[in-house]
Order: sequence, then structure tokens, then C-alpha cells
Amino acid sequence: MFPINPGVQNYLAGTMGELRPNHFHAGIDVKTFGQINLPIHAIYEGHVSRIKASRYGYGKVLYIEHPNGYTSVYAHLNKFNPELEAYITEKQYEKEIFEIELFPPAGKFAFKKGDVVAYSGNTGGSTGPHLHFEIRDIDQRPLNPLIFNFEEIKDKIAPTFRELALKPLSINSRIDNEFERTEIRIKRTGRSTYDGGVIEACGLIGLEIDCYDRLDEMPNKNGVPSITVSVNGDTTFEYHMDAFSFYDTRCLNQHIDYPVYKSKGVRFQKCYHDDGNDLENYKTNLSKGKLYVREDSIYNVKIHLKDAYDNDAVLSFKIKGKKPQKAISIINSSTHVTPRFTVYNNLVKIILPQYEADSMATVYLRPVSKKIPLAYKKRNYSVFLWDLNKGLPDSVNFGTETIRFNFDTSIIPQNNITYFYKDLSVHFYKTSLFDTLFIAPELTSQHIIINSEKTPLKNGVNITLTNLDTSLLTKATQAYQINYNGYPSFVGGKLNVEKNSFTFYTKELGKFALIEDKTPPKIAYIRHNSNTIVLRVSDNLSGIGDVTATLNGKWVLMEYDKHVITAKLKEENNT
Repeated sequence: MFPINPGVQNYLAGTMGELRPNHFHAGIDVKTFGQINLPIHAIYEGHVSRIKASRYGYGKVLYIEHPNGYTSVYAHLNKFNPELEAYITEKQYEKEIFEIELFPPAGKFAFKKGDVVAYSGNTGGSTGPHLHFEIRDIDQRPLNPLIFNFEEIKDKIAPTFRELALKPLSINSRIDNEFERTEIRIKRTGRSTYDGGVIEACGLIGLEIDCYDRLDEMPNKNGVPSITVSVNGDTTFEYHMDAFSFYDTRCLNQHIDYPVYKSKGVRFQKCYHDDGNDLENYKTNLSKGKLYVREDSIYNVKIHLKDAYDNDAVLSFKIKGKKPQKAISIINSSTHVTPRFTVYNNLVKIILPQYEADSMATVYLRPVSKKIPLAYKKRNYSVFLWDLNKGLPDSVNFGTETIRFNFDTSIIPQNNITYFYKDLSVHFYKTSLFDTLFIAPELTSQHIIINSEKTPLKNGVNITLTNLDTSLLTKATQAYQINYNGYPSFVGGKLNVEKNSFTFYTKELGKFALIEDKTPPKIAYIRHNSNTIVLRVSDNLSGIGDVTATLNGKWVLMEYDKHVITAKLKEENNT
């Protein structure tokens, strides 16, 4: 049975496999329209296998194991039913902690289908009252709950295409004569049909789409669980999000175009299986969904989207194979072009001012130099391309212009390896990287810079600074990631005074700094009554690490959620 408001129509704020920061959404989010404490029912007979309270993630969450091997999960709860609430409160007081995870014996808490097991809430990482609900298989992989045909959810609306993009995947690839990821405007031609027109290209190309799904009567833009691509009638790529492993959830960052997401906040999904992506949700042709466009050929492409209720939408477009030109709309201009470069996977696109007399640039490697031909000219600049697998350049020169790089070495995935640079070391685990990393470090007195925040990591790395003057550091000195607008985000770390070093673990690359948090947290009174005391806590930099409360010298359970701490007093100390 449906876990909340069974027998009446319910509405969703999120669906299975939806693209979230660094992970796939593992269930459905059922709207409670601002309410908390709605009864949550056991969907089937079973026993409690796990119960947890946390200020992060799922907040208060309940796991019920069923005889058929499935496990149902109910998250962001406000409270459990009285029997479970008394059990977890007793354990919290026994251990004098709020955050707790318990695994009761199989026969301790058994429920029948329909029993009230908890009440909905807004705890943990929830941004508004709702029920997060999952069904997991015997291996604890989340399944799409909508495949169980709950009549409480209605959906007759087809998914929606927002945008199409084509990306060059080899040094000879061009899209509209350029080596440039190109976003294509599409137009709606019917209720669920779209047209992308005709696109000129050549070489190895990857398709990407921005899309969403809606359910009846709700404006929420939810995830699309099924994508299929066909070229000239042959299926080249399929993606079906019916289940996944939590171990692979960070593969989302390789499923989407991560640099575009970090730049624009838009998650374009790749319609090809990219290197290092361990998700098992794809079926592809031998080219892994990548399309090789030959000159003077026409490719009729269709992309099908389908939701859990078999509503589908189709985007049609043509790719016309065209031999690339060396000169594209050359316009004499006195505007100075700033030399710059962009890294596309293992390729570097170098933009330099246009010099008619010289069509070759010089790449300086270690210890040799090499001439590379002009790829093409456009307006008042020249474009050169370099494959980093052929060597890491120190600089490139063209006419009077020079670009200097700080590539140092390449780190190959699937290796436990420590990289050293000056007073910096980075330890990569076997699972740290999706693809080869051409590492470009920079170490100053203020910052540690390792490539860019636009470089996705599959899992984290350990970064260590050595030869530090530890007399200048305190226990309040921690690592922070510095985002694009200069705002620090807490990472943490550990100071080793004996080794004069500081080590921190991060799942993102980019710019970091060691900062001392000198300002203590703040506590503000909100309200109280005979049973509860409510306070607000805040911190200006590193955040709240822990909350401990005593009343008349005795430990008191403080539920800490979203900067609000609530003391629920036991009868013996509520005076």
C-alpha cells in the first residue's frame, strides 16, 4: 500500500533517479503541502531492521525489511510511532548522543501492512516538509517505486525537452565548422514532439540533452528515467534508471556534462557512455553511443524520452556530415583577442590572435618543441588543438603571443598513487578518478590550487601540506574550499604538529585555503514550555560541530535540525 494518505491521490516533488548534487535521487518525494506529523504506514508486513536519527541526510529515518526481500525506507520523519520513539530515546539517553543508528533484532518490532510506523516531517537535509520513500531490493539497491503501480500517483504528461547539445570528442571533430561544444535551440512541433533542425558536423560527436518530466497537476520538474537514441533507425544508446547501486551514485558527475553544470547550473545528460562511468544503466552500440559523422553523409537522429507511466516524447533532427573549413567568416578587426585555452577531456583548445603570415604554432614540451598546424580561423582569432596524451606542454607560441601552462603530469585511474609537488602531496585512490587527470597544481602562501572545480572526481583524494610553520596554526585552523566568488566552504582536516603537516580529504578539486575560525558559535533563545526548550544556533564559518546540553548537571537530549535545537525534557527533569 502507499505509505502516506493511502487511497487518495498524492503528488510528488521528486522522482527516482533525479539528478541531484553529486548523486542520483534514490526514491520518490511525496508532497505534504507544508504539513508535518501525517501518519506514515508500513507498505507491507515486516520488521524494523534499522532506525536512525541524524541532523544530515535522511534525518530521522526508518527501514522495514519485508519477507519478500524488499526493504522500505521512510525518511525526513518528524517522529516515530510511540513504541519506536521510546526505544530510540532510551538509547539516546543511554549513550548521551542525539545522532544514533540502531539495528534492532529481527523480532523486536514487527508491523503489519497499514500499521502506523512514524509521522512525516522535515528533518535532515530536507528543504521542506515531505516524505522521502524508497523500496530497495535484497542487495539494498533502490528501485523505482513507481514501477509498483501505486494508484495514488497519476501521470499523463510526457517528458519535456529543453535543449540539445553536441560535443566534439576527437581532435578532428567539428560542429558547425568549430571545435566547440554547441547548444542547439529546439522547437516544439506537437504535444510531445520536437525538432532540432539540421546541424553540420564531422568526426566523433557526443549528444547531450537537458530534459525533465512533470506529473499531473504539479509544476515540479522531475527526472526522466528512460532515454533512447536511434540513428538512421538503429538504436545506439539506451539509459534506464530503474535501479542503481549507492556505490555508483557519484557516477552522476560523469553521466552529466560536469563542467557545464559547474559553469551554468544546468545538468545536460550525456547520450553516450563516457570513460570511467561504472553505472550499469546503459545499453549501447560498439561505439558506446558516440556518433562518428562522415563527410557527405546524412544522419537522422531521434531521441526518445519515457517516464514510468510510458508517456513519451521524441526529438528529431538531422546531422549533415561536412568537411571542415580552415577559415570561418574572417572579419578584419582591431579588437585584441586575449590568448586563452580550454581543456576538453584530453584535448586543449588554444585561442590566439590571428596572424595571416603564420599558420603554425610552436608547442614547447619537455625537452623538445613541436610545430602544430592551424585548426581554423574565425573572425580575428586562430584556433590550435593539442592532444595531451602526446605530451604536456609548458607553453605555446604563435607570432608574438605566448600561453604558459602549468600541467605537471598525468594521473591514471585505477591506481593507488601519491603525487608530489613542492610542499604538496595528493594521494589518489583506485576509485578517485573517472578518467586520466592532467594535473595542473599551483601552491602559493595563501592558496592550494589543483586544476579546477569543473573537474569531476569519482571519489575523494587526500591532500597534504608539508613543511608548515605549525606555530602559526591552531586546532581551529581547517581547510576550506574557495568557490568562484571567493566564499569559503568548510572541508576540515587534521594538523600533525610532529610532522609539520596538515592533511584534508576532499571530493572536489579546485582552490583551497587554510583558515582559522576565531569566532565562536552563537546561541539565541526562541521559546520554551514545561516540556521543551527551543534555541537557535549559528556559526559564521566552520559550522556547528556538536551540541551538548545539560540541565541541573544532567545530560538532556537536544534534537538538532536546521540550526534549531530542541530539548525534549523527560518527566524527571521537566521542572
